[in-house]
Amino acid sequence: DPGTAIPKGTLLAILLTFITYVIYPIIVGAGVVRDALGNETLYLEHKGMSESVYDNPNFNASSCGFYETGQAKCEYGLQNSFQVIELVSAWGPLIYVGCFAATLSSAIASLVGGPRVLQALAKDRLYPAIHILRTELNAVSTLLTNCFLASYALINFSCFHASLIKSPGWRPSFTYYNLYVSLIGGILCLGVMFLIDYITALVTFIAAIGLYMYVSYRKPDVNWGSSTQAMTYVSALKSTLELITVEDHIKNYRPQVLLLSGSPGARPALVNFANSITKNLSFLSCADIVKGPLAQRTRYIITRKAYNWFGKHKIRSFFALVEAQDLEEGSRFLFQLVGLGKLRPNMVLMGYKSNWRECDKEELKPYFNTLHQALNMHLGLAILRVPNGFDYSHMLEDENLTLPNGNEAPSQTPAGGDANNAQNEAQDDNSSEASSPPGSPNLDRETETKDEKPKKRNQLASLYQGVGGVDLPKDVLDNITMFQRKQKKGTIDVWWLYDDGGLTLLLPYILTTRNQWSGCKLRVFALANRKDELAMEQR
Repeated sequence: DPGTAIPKGTLLAILLTFITYVIYPIIVGAGVVRDALGNETLYLEHKGMSESVYDNPNFNASSCGFYETGQAKCEYGLQNSFQVIELVSAWGPLIYVGCFAATLSSAIASLVGGPRVLQALAKDRLYPAIHILRTELNAVSTLLTNCFLASYALINFSCFHASLIKSPGWRPSFTYYNLYVSLIGGILCLGVMFLIDYITALVTFIAAIGLYMYVSYRKPDVNWGSSTQAMTYVSALKSTLELITVEDHIKNYRPQVLLLSGSPGARPALVNFANSITKNLSFLSCADIVKGPLAQRTRYIITRKAYNWFGKHKIRSFFALVEAQDLEEGSRFLFQLVGLGKLRPNMVLMGYKSNWRECDKEELKPYFNTLHQALNMHLGLAILRVPNGFDYSHMLEDENLTLPNGNEAPSQTPAGGDANNAQNEAQDDNSSEASSPPGSPNLDRETETKDEKPKKRNQLASLYQGVGGVDLPKDVLDNITMFQRKQKKGTIDVWWLYDDGGLTLLLPYILTTRNQWSGCKLRVFALANRKDELAMEQR
């Protein structure tokens, strides 16, 4: 029973060793003097002398006994010889056997433990190379000792942290375990590190922090189930619950966007525009509505693909997948259920239905009703329109997803298809309504500035590949990345027809704070009822 035997055996071994180490100094101190010449003749002669001999000026009581001062040197005794145990033992060679056994035990432990640690590091691909430094053992002994102590300290702190956050997966079975014992043990290890040698302690400390920062920077695709991950959950839960008690105030208002995007990889420009609004500082959730029923494995694949796409394109967003018969039903589910507490959408962003003139009225009805559902639920509503539409799913390579079992997820659309057909804007009617307003940055034209580096374009091109891995045409790539590139200097025009609460002004203002739109100025068109009130209306 390892759970019982290992702690019991370890503690008994520590107790036995402790008792032995306490008894040995007493035994040796009782049997060996501090200083001795090692000359038996002088010792026997000295042993037979009377106490008056101590008055002899040649007798140095504080040194090695009776000898001519300056003519002899103490080489024996507890203070001078490290071989006193062998000297007083019943059989001296037994000492060497014990030293050999202890050395062999430590070596075997290192041979077994070291490669396992190295194997784990190599398996997780945390560090590109581990260099072995050849030097004198004494020169690195304090560093090695500090490394061991640092390991013990981190293990103790890990135990303490896992117990502090009460992770259900951390279940220590030792009867007398206490989290504060782990904390004290970790602090003592750190203290001993600096007592041994504060310089090597600092070196070890800096090295440990450097290794941790390196791993944090690389973000390897491994999952350790660490206590920091559990702490992230606890902190997020606590903050979300505390946010419920915070009263709303206009100064703290943030647009929290529910984006009816379908699969994020199908409409990259729409997702990128929404990300320009939230930009890691506000809530964003992309939603996909599909016709069911879907198997759980299919739902898992769709969700994992969406989050993998977010990670690849550095977009911080949630993803919601619902099964519904059409856009109207699916959006009604989303408006009610997406979000948690105060972290829920306060506005809806969706693409413009470009074929509304030609499509069947029954197809137009769900789109129309979705707009009104959002307004009826007191959600802000934004519709984004670009000349050539957003849906490029038929031209983009579907990114494969490796499942936990090592197999690749199927790349085809799940059975039932996408119910977001009302948002398939790729087929634009090319009417005059599709052109950009006067004075606005025309997104259909080339939008990169003269000083934009080709490197940026190459980076964007590497994110998107055509079917079969081919490069996309330049005009298609420009349309897909229109909101990722620097916009030409121009104006962002706002027609503020009435006071709608300020969202119509807030969204374009937020855009001007982003790097892509920093060269654009805000221009507002407003209505005035009376000519003599223009100054007031302007204010």
